[in-house]
Amino acid sequence: MTPGTHGTTFGGNPLVCASGCAVIDIINRNHILDNVSTVGAAWKKDLEALKAKHPGKIKDVRGMGFIIGVEMDSEETAAGVRKYMADHQVLVNVAHGKTVRLIPPLIFTMEQKDEFMRAFTAALE
Repeated sequence: MTPGTHGTTFGGNPLVCASGCAVIDIINRNHILDNVSTVGAAWKKDLEALKAKHPGKIKDVRGMGFIIGVEMDSEETAAGVRKYMADHQVLVNVAHGKTVRLIPPLIFTMEQKDEFMRAFTAALE
């Protein structure tokens, strides 16, 4: 930008547009959305299987890709899962009292998903 040009917080100034285009190029070049689809589908399948094993604790699994909510039976269960996961260096959050919210980065791998599932399963034991 040169002196006198106008930029806005939400406007499409040249620098912001160039940055956005670069991000889209990186997403496409590295097949990041393919990763989200593949790993996300496997993750949701694993969580549904865990729900079948723990129907008294997991009430619902919902979401798409890397935005998943696991509704627990109570706020206490959700808080216990969050604490267990934090104690094992896995970051999750609780939303609406009893839903464990899972939102990993777009580069979340199948191996990291498996590591997460081991910790999440242990948190329910």
